[in-house]
Amino acid sequence: MGIFVHILSSSGDDMKGLIYKDIILSKKFYIIAFLYCMIIDIIAVLMRISMICGNLANNEEVLNSLTRNMYIFHYVPCLILLIAFSSDSGTIFSDINSGWMRFCNTTPVTSSQTALSKMLSKLIVLSFAYIVCMIYISVFCIVGGEQLSFELISTITGMFFLALSFAYISIALSYFFSKRQTVELIMCSAGLIASFLLTSSMILKLDTMEGVSEDFDLLDFFRTELSWIRPYFLLAAFGIFIITSVVCYFLSVNGLQRRDN
Repeated sequence: MGIFVHILSSSGDDMKGLIYKDIILSKKFYIIAFLYCMIIDIIAVLMRISMICGNLANNEEVLNSLTRNMYIFHYVPCLILLIAFSSDSGTIFSDINSGWMRFCNTTPVTSSQTALSKMLSKLIVLSFAYIVCMIYISVFCIVGGEQLSFELISTITGMFFLALSFAYISIALSYFFSKRQTVELIMCSAGLIASFLLTSSMILKLDTMEGVSEDFDLLDFFRTELSWIRPYFLLAAFGIFIITSVVCYFLSVNGLQRRDN
């Protein structure tokens, strides 16, 4: 990570300008994503209020199911917000198609500065999303009379590191492939394969179970089966983030240099 600090300290105003450019060009995308995610957060909070003193409080079966799967309200709105802010807003391919990359070759801006500015701009916007997630989960816990536990904070923090890793992988791929659709196909395919493998393993586990009751809750089953990773989630996510940051930085620089040649 020391190389990042060295480059940042040696580049000064160039880096600030590049980061500012990326954030300004993506402003509309982030505002729309933020508004949609806020709607989801508000719905989740309203449902929690309804579970306490509204219509859902009078339906014992639904209330019990929602209470058992409270993690959905805790984490899914935060996950949606982090994924939205980690996704590509189109700035890389806009830079390529508009000729900005070719223009940069005539300036003192280096490939290292360009790659690092993209990564730092994602770090800034995702840090904003992380703060919003913390505000949401705090409000949700206050409304529901829950305690904001270390488990909630550590899990959302782990999700933040994974979202950063996802964003950095997307940046690195964008510098190697000429079409945005190719990058999206690769990322979606990787997600679908991971989801398929996870679902398949859960189905195989279900086939081995005996005496399943009528009130069997599939979501609760998934939560129970994946609970083993909870104590290691934050540390594992941080480790993935560190490795991904270094690897994707060098891959991004290499991809930019290949484009220059």
